[in-house]
Amino acid sequence: MRPLLPLLLLACTTDPPVDTDPVDTDTPTPALQPTWRGGVRDLLDVRCEPCHTSYAFGDLGIGTRGDLVDAPSSIGMPYVTPGDLTSSYLWYKLLDTQDEVGGDGDRMPLDVAPFDADEMTLIETWIEDGAPLE
Repeated sequence: MRPLLPLLLLACTTDPPVDTDPVDTDTPTPALQPTWRGGVRDLLDVRCEPCHTSYAFGDLGIGTRGDLVDAPSSIGMPYVTPGDLTSSYLWYKLLDTQDEVGGDGDRMPLDVAPFDADEMTLIETWIEDGAPLE
């Protein structure tokens, strides 16, 4: 039995096989599609709802997706037109370019920092993807 002991010890001390398959680093990780329930609502809760609850300001409440999607703004343009960023008044208000489409007032959110690049991308993608609920 002695001749087998060195072989057993050798088998226990060798490194496990290394995975030599290359990792595909060129394929991007798919981004999550923003939805009302998957990011947009949470963002608006934090950034907008302190003023826009139950239509408190500007005749706009944001309690539901229906408060924004295809809902007419004060200039008649929907706040959000699914799939059409340039026909979504919310987009112009966030950019402070509402005067370009006949709107007025101030950039939103009022009196706090504007949406950052990630927040704007979330809203932009959500609108362009059809403003999905889920």
